[in-house]
Amino acid sequence: MLNAAQSAQKLKVRFEEITIDAPPTSNTGTSSADATPEATRHGTVHADLQARVTSRSTDAAGAALQARFSRMPETPGLQGTLDQKMAATHQQFLAIFRQEVGPEVFAHAQPVLAMMNDPAVSFDARRQAVETYVRQFKETRPQAILDLVKMVDCQLLVYGVAEDRAKLADAPHALAIPDSVRALAAQCNNDPEAIRRELADMTVTSVLTAHPTTLHEPKSVMNLHQAARNLSDPAALRETCIQLWRDSGVRGQRPSVQAEAESNVPHLRRMQREIRRIHKKIDQNIENHAGPVLISPLVQADSWIGGDRDGNFNVDADAMKGIMGLQAEVALQRYQDKLGSGRLGKDDSLRSLLDTHAPGEAGKILKRLDATRQEFSNTVASPRKNRPLSYRSPQELIDDLVSLRGTIPSGPAQNKLSRFIREVQGAGFHMAAVDVRQNSASHQATVADLLHGANIVSNYAELPEQAKQKVLWDRLTAPGDKPLYASDKPYSSQTVKEMAIFQAISDIHARYGQSAMPNYIIANTESVSDLLEPMVLLREVGLAGSNGLKMKIVPLIETVPDLQNGRTIVGDLLSHPHYKAWLQQGDNTQQVMVGYSDSNRLDGPMASNWEIHKALHYLQEIAGGHGVKLLVFHGRGGTTARGAGADVRQEVAMLPGGAAANGYRCTDQGETIAMKFGSQEAAEHNLTNMAAATIAAKTPDKLIEDPAYHGVMDVMSKRSAETYRDLVFETPAFIDYYNQATPVGYTPHLNAGSRASSRVNLVDQQVNLNQLRAIPWVAGWNQSRAMVPAWYGMGTALTEHVQSGANQAVDETMVAQLQTMYRHWPFFTHFIDRTEGELAKVDLGIAKQYSGLVRDTTVGW
Repeated sequence: MLNAAQSAQKLKVRFEEITIDAPPTSNTGTSSADATPEATRHGTVHADLQARVTSRSTDAAGAALQARFSRMPETPGLQGTLDQKMAATHQQFLAIFRQEVGPEVFAHAQPVLAMMNDPAVSFDARRQAVETYVRQFKETRPQAILDLVKMVDCQLLVYGVAEDRAKLADAPHALAIPDSVRALAAQCNNDPEAIRRELADMTVTSVLTAHPTTLHEPKSVMNLHQAARNLSDPAALRETCIQLWRDSGVRGQRPSVQAEAESNVPHLRRMQREIRRIHKKIDQNIENHAGPVLISPLVQADSWIGGDRDGNFNVDADAMKGIMGLQAEVALQRYQDKLGSGRLGKDDSLRSLLDTHAPGEAGKILKRLDATRQEFSNTVASPRKNRPLSYRSPQELIDDLVSLRGTIPSGPAQNKLSRFIREVQGAGFHMAAVDVRQNSASHQATVADLLHGANIVSNYAELPEQAKQKVLWDRLTAPGDKPLYASDKPYSSQTVKEMAIFQAISDIHARYGQSAMPNYIIANTESVSDLLEPMVLLREVGLAGSNGLKMKIVPLIETVPDLQNGRTIVGDLLSHPHYKAWLQQGDNTQQVMVGYSDSNRLDGPMASNWEIHKALHYLQEIAGGHGVKLLVFHGRGGTTARGAGADVRQEVAMLPGGAAANGYRCTDQGETIAMKFGSQEAAEHNLTNMAAATIAAKTPDKLIEDPAYHGVMDVMSKRSAETYRDLVFETPAFIDYYNQATPVGYTPHLNAGSRASSRVNLVDQQVNLNQLRAIPWVAGWNQSRAMVPAWYGMGTALTEHVQSGANQAVDETMVAQLQTMYRHWPFFTHFIDRTEGELAKVDLGIAKQYSGLVRDTTVGW
């Protein structure tokens, strides 16, 4: 079987050796006449599009960059060990496959099977063998074709998880936290209180989303991790391979929001366990360098499941309440287990230590926890019944625990109790905080409906921006509390649904505490009124207004124009005295979410990453100028084309200095969640690296970005975006080519999540680029192995920077400038390295086969 590393080695093309999106050369099957700039710019034939998407020219300019930049790391020892272990897995699946299809079909499959472990076999030979097998059985035994696909799929899945596990074991993360804490301690002159204060201002958070990228059932994911653990145990390996075969396959139906939440509970449990360990490890390292101290909750696990309504019509008030009830049950069960009588058998357990020093006190707290859990088991309602025994808020539980701590002597019992208090402070009654997200257009429609119904403004949506802001601020600062919404008025069904959701948020705050649902994210933020509208809706349920603002308002700025306008939007918001006062009533932190997906989809990878980098600079300036702390929330996906790096250390290292001073918050989605948190080892590795990298970012970097670098990037980014948009938006028939040369039209049928992959229903399996979400856009190119969103446009930008024309000599001064940028500027270093890694995944043989599927005569040969 040709493994991923062998494929990468075979196809490896170093960044400096290619002009990625230059006019095609003869190896693409086109003539030199087809390769003229005019034909490239205006051609509508399939050959031209195929060439532009799949060509990688090594012309003189590209060759001149050879050996100038990075080199991909190679780990032959690691790969060899994996290949040996996977050979045993291959034999297991061969035996299962033979048993399923029988000896006759198995014999016909031999030409395909024989090639799986031979990297020397050409792509065409593999394709021909597969086509022969398919022709043999497509009419008589189609299940035999599916079984062969299933065998290959199972092996690749196991290999991927095994490779991740091997990398984790080989990764140098063991010393990451000690090194980060040592640097921070030195900065704080080894003062434990100073260190504690520095970390108290930070948050390190992974936010699990429900984006539709999870193809396999949770049971299959568990089997994958189990199989990867058992590679060296033949008997156990066989059992897990059989189980994986039985349970593998894509989802039979689209999961409900509740099912997604239930699937994520095991991940959240693993994450919470590692969070407790990481906090303890940080405490110990601070004590080693400075003195004993207990840090505040630093690392968190949050979620979007049950709160992300942007395009997911399945998220309603009932789903929101049900998911918070599920998470509350898990959180309270954990606390009861920690203090329960089941721990009495362990002398060093918290329960045993408490019973020794404060007999009966743990039992009292347990009774109150049980009463709270019984109350929570009922349907969420507002207001809560004030049972005398149940806890009305997480803070009441914390107060009981703090009082108990004051009655026991210092030592192991007090240390364990202090760490338990910290756990409750972080996880509350919710286990994972749920963000609420909705598109700005929905807020505008709801507010317009309410204002019209209250006879305040009849045409709100048509007002100019400043007039909108005045109407909204007048409402937010009005002295009376009479709501706009009245259930007996004839609102739209969407308004009724939205107001039920806002009431659910209020109920959840009252029931589980404000920290259970602390953030309100506004997708597609284009103006200040987009941020004020949800505040008006929060005021309707008592969460904004004269008593302050009870949720953090988080603008999500993503497209390049919005990133460029974000300075004005955020600056104007922070300039308003009422809003600034509301921030100061809380922790005086403004959270801003930057999105990587749509900016990449619309302007290409270089412009997306550079505009975000510039935005992080000006957001720091604005926040600092208003005396406000800034927390940046990074909306990264699982792929490079959606903002992800090779690992979180790379992602944090790319940020400009100070951008992570108050912490690092990022999304993890779909298959990335299972990869990062599907096993205890993976959860440990990824959360440890996230914490260590963020703490390290707290230490000021002496490096100051050279303004000249910014000038270079401005020029290259603009040129890269022009090239990318010329292909994607200006080339006639491009969308037809994309629809036919990638499997994007099938993505809605994958049942990969509760949210739709497109903003509208597809017609005849066709998509419009403006209607398509970034996830299927990237997935289509990844499946075809062209990986276009990860690199297109960059080759032109880099080449033109060092060579003013096709017939001009390469300017070695400009080459040296790029070399210096690569060596000394982490943003550029990691951006190039990430792109290089994506190029290694490009398989032009597969991409050409997909290109051959184009059937439209206006696009065809």
